[in-house]
Amino acid sequence: SAVVHGFKNAKHDVFVVMDADLQHDPKYIPSIAKPIMEQTADFVMGSRNVGGGKVEDWPIHRRIISWGATNMAKPLTSSGDPMSGFFSIHKKTFERAKGLNPMGYKIGLELIV
Repeated sequence: SAVVHGFKNAKHDVFVVMDADLQHDPKYIPSIAKPIMEQTADFVMGSRNVGGGKVEDWPIHRRIISWGATNMAKPLTSSGDPMSGFFSIHKKTFERAKGLNPMGYKIGLELIV
């Protein structure tokens, strides 16, 4: 995937991924990068399902697909929004991930699992 390619070629140690559909406000980038930079977390995920989070203007089919995918991922992670496309990770954490095979755009879920 493009994200994996970017991570492999990055020149810095803290990575941030944000879907281009603007579901997440860029003003929160420092909030999800800070724990990685301070080495208090290995992986930080932004969520649409927390106070202040939102899902706007989604057609019903997209809501159903997201709901189904989230419920399928629940046995694999404790994340409340495992389909989120907004996360931060340290380069060393990424390098420990073996056998990545991201299908589509859910590299965050694959890295969590």
